[in-house]
Amino acid sequence: QRSASFRRHSDYWRDALAGVPDQLSLPFDQARPAVQVRGHAGAEARLTLPAALTRRLYGLTANLLPGRETTLYTLLQTAFGWLLARYGNTDDLCMATSIANR
Repeated sequence: QRSASFRRHSDYWRDALAGVPDQLSLPFDQARPAVQVRGHAGAEARLTLPAALTRRLYGLTANLLPGRETTLYTLLQTAFGWLLARYGNTDDLCMATSIANR
C-alpha cells in the first residue's frame, strides 16, 4: 500500500508533467516506425574521457557559478540537454534520470 506522502508526490509530478511531449523530433537517417519495435529497455554506452579533459571539466564545475559548485553529472546532463534541444529544434525539453535525488 502506498503512503499518503507517496501519493501526494506522485500527484504533484503527474500534474507538473501533464502535456509534456512523449518524444523529441530529432533528425534521423531513417523514419521513426509507426509502431514501437522494441520495448522501453535502455542500453549502455561507455566513454572514457582523457584525464586532461576531465580535469578541465571539473574546473568548470567549480567556476561555473561562483560560490555554488555544481557536480560533473549536472554539467554533463546540462550539455546533453542543450544538444538534444538544439538538434530537436525546441526550447522546451523534459529530461529524467532513474537515479534518486537527481
